[in-house]
Formats: sequence, C-alpha cells, structure tokens
Amino acid sequence: MVSSAFDFADVAAIVNAATAAGYQITGIILQQDDGVLVNNRLQQPLPVIDEVQHIDRIPLGMLAAVEVALPGKIIETLSNPTVLRPFSISTPRRPKISYQWRGR
Repeated sequence: MVSSAFDFADVAAIVNAATAAGYQITGIILQQDDGVLVNNRLQQPLPVIDEVQHIDRIPLGMLAAVEVALPGKIIETLSNPTVLRPFSISTPRRPKISYQWRGR
C-alpha cells in the first residue's frame, strides 16, 4: 500500500528492487491516480489498484481478493463476496473474517 506521499517513479523503483531481491509482491494499492504510470515502469507485471482515497482504512496483514481486468478493459461487475467465501483461508490462528471496505 502506497500513500500519496510517494512519487510514481519511486514506487516503481522500490517494487522493482524488492522483486529483484527476492521479495514476492503480488499487487500494489495506490492512493494516487498513478496506476498506469507505475505499471509502465515495472519489470514484472502486477495488478495495480489506484485512486484509493481512504488508504489508511485498509487493514494491514490480511489477505485480500483483487479483481483484475484484462489490459485495456475495466471491471464491469464486481464479484459477490458470498461467491468468494469458499476460497478464503481459515486456520485456528486466522479465523475467517468478512470485511467490507467502501472506497470512494
């Protein structure tokens, strides 16, 4: 998750350095409208979510489902959380948690 305090070029450079160092990054959440700018500078393609106004409300350290559109397309219908429930992970230390986040 990246707050608006970071420049898109710096974000891409940090992500590229982290993946080169062996870190597994599976997606990027940006507060600013910089998704295309960041994505164009990544060495490995990643899903990028941008324009997340209240990024500080997203819980840290939790799994998240990310819906990704094909290049040049948009997501027209969001998935139903009930349909995604069977794919959630539950362990004794991590009970299933239903969290509904309302963006902008």
